[in-house]
Amino acid sequence: MAQRTSMRSTLGRAALLACGLAFAVSLPLHAQKLYRYVDSSGQVHYTDRPQDATGRAADQLNNQGMVIKHIDAPPTPEEIAEREAAKKKQEEEEKRVHERKRQDEILRARYGSAGDIELARRDTLMGLDQAIHGAEARIADLSKDEKRAKAEVGRYPAGKVPKQAQDDLAATEQEIAAQRDFIAKKKAERAAADARFDEDKRRYAELTSGRAGSASAPAKAAPSK
Repeated sequence: MAQRTSMRSTLGRAALLACGLAFAVSLPLHAQKLYRYVDSSGQVHYTDRPQDATGRAADQLNNQGMVIKHIDAPPTPEEIAEREAAKKKQEEEEKRVHERKRQDEILRARYGSAGDIELARRDTLMGLDQAIHGAEARIADLSKDEKRAKAEVGRYPAGKVPKQAQDDLAATEQEIAAQRDFIAKKKAERAAADARFDEDKRRYAELTSGRAGSASAPAKAAPSK
């Protein structure tokens, strides 16, 4: 039974090919371009109209029924999206590697030794500390002004406080709030700078010891700009 089924299948394929060849022979010599494609149900088709196979893979045959060209099916929306995502990922990686190399060049040019990094750290952190201390001293002075402004406001009953006294107190409180915000930002800047110098020192040690390896090696943070 299996042998008979196999024979029928072989005969069927032979018949299809024979039909295709007969179709090709029947065409004018100048137009003998035959295309073979398979539809969604698995049926093999032969045609001289390439548009009949639009959206599907097809084989172009010569007059002897030999494949002379394979035409790939157009990519699906999913395949297109996948290719675009892969391309974007590659471009981002290339940019990252380029930026890593650029930062390494800056690091080598900026520092002659690990000691230079420590000196730069000291100067940077010292400047930030001075700014913080200055703002803290300013808050201390403003707190005295605030105390006097509150005392002035307290001399009057509710609803009878002069506008100037109210404005003075409000302005002092706003200035104190601004100085506190300034201190918070400078402290955050100080922490970031300290961490950046740590990373600069680590990367500099890699570069100067020959352990840097590929520029594509992951970095914890970019060197200082």
